[in-house]
Amino acid sequence: CETVIDAQEGLIKKKLYCVEVYQLMYDMTGSPEPVTGLHMELFPHRSGGGEGKWFVLATTPCRIYQFIGHVSRGDVQFQDMFFIFNDSVKIQFQEIPGTLKDSKLCVWPTNTPDPPSAFAWLTGAGVYYSTLIFGDQEPGESLFVEKNLIPYSVVSETGEDKDGKVEWNQKDTVLPIGLSLTKFHCVLLFRDKIVAICHLNNKKVFEEPFNVRRNGPLYAMTTDPISGCIWTHGKLNLQSYIPFRESRNVWRIYLDQDRFEQAQRYAEGNQNNLDIISVRQAEHYFKKGKYEDAAVVFSKSQLSFEEVALKFIQVNKKEALKTFLHLKLDVLSQNDSTQQTMLTTWLIEMYLNELGCYKDSVQMDNYLKLQKEFHDFLCKTSLKECLENNSHTIYDIMLSH
Repeated sequence: CETVIDAQEGLIKKKLYCVEVYQLMYDMTGSPEPVTGLHMELFPHRSGGGEGKWFVLATTPCRIYQFIGHVSRGDVQFQDMFFIFNDSVKIQFQEIPGTLKDSKLCVWPTNTPDPPSAFAWLTGAGVYYSTLIFGDQEPGESLFVEKNLIPYSVVSETGEDKDGKVEWNQKDTVLPIGLSLTKFHCVLLFRDKIVAICHLNNKKVFEEPFNVRRNGPLYAMTTDPISGCIWTHGKLNLQSYIPFRESRNVWRIYLDQDRFEQAQRYAEGNQNNLDIISVRQAEHYFKKGKYEDAAVVFSKSQLSFEEVALKFIQVNKKEALKTFLHLKLDVLSQNDSTQQTMLTTWLIEMYLNELGCYKDSVQMDNYLKLQKEFHDFLCKTSLKECLENNSHTIYDIMLSH
């Protein structure tokens, strides 16, 4: 749109023009599909985008398209960018058949200098959610990562079924009419209710019904891009929803998915939650046979010392047990003299047994390496008092070998 202001005549003249830059694919009947969603974003320079590299996301009722390309300065019509998709570059698109005529497209976040990190697309089969990674992609490549289709059967779940199964007939499904996206949830609007689903695990976490007979049906939903407030309006009402502490249970979801780093990040410094995560992570490594990693994580947990030590003894993993004993000994204070003495003497016993095995073999390099490690252990400043107070016991252990 061009606007010309004539100061002398006091007139404002507008010139409108439209240029077709790309023809999207036809639907199954051979008819052109309407564009129901459109979002464009400039690649950040740190992603190797350079100047004028754009990403365009377009949706129809059954397809979502990705376009990546460079736009020269002054080319406000993006003709150069779309021209290559007609000739040499294969277009990226995802097709999800359905009966929803007016699909919706939302991106998150919206009020930041950085490009969005995720999007949600309302389709006839469910909500298609994916994260977006802006990297060094070229035209014809995809930005979609961790794609997920959230079925509408989730809306019917009550959480009361013991087997975790819900009978659901897709023919009886009432499709949503609105969609909003937050950091962890997809919010769906129906004529008679609003439902929030966590897109991390596809679980319904919120539902609020509306009295359609008294207040009339709901019509639409939108999100304030600045405040993040979600607004709904119907025939006789206007309501707002503000996401509040929506990440409070996210650590548990990540933990159930064995995504331990994310779980720790969202534990928000709660020591009880962090300990639960450490124990689960250590047990995960232990089951996978990563005993050294398990020993490191077990040492950070509040699980009883005896229980962890027994785990490694039962599978005869002496090196992992030694690592665990070292790490537990390092975090003990001088006041824990009894436990310090027990761990120190146990480690001395283990070193002497291992040295005895190497001494009778030809593995002299391993023997010398272990001997130095044992020497460094005995020279630790933090163990000086313990070794002096228990010198007779330690000498008796050495003499027995």
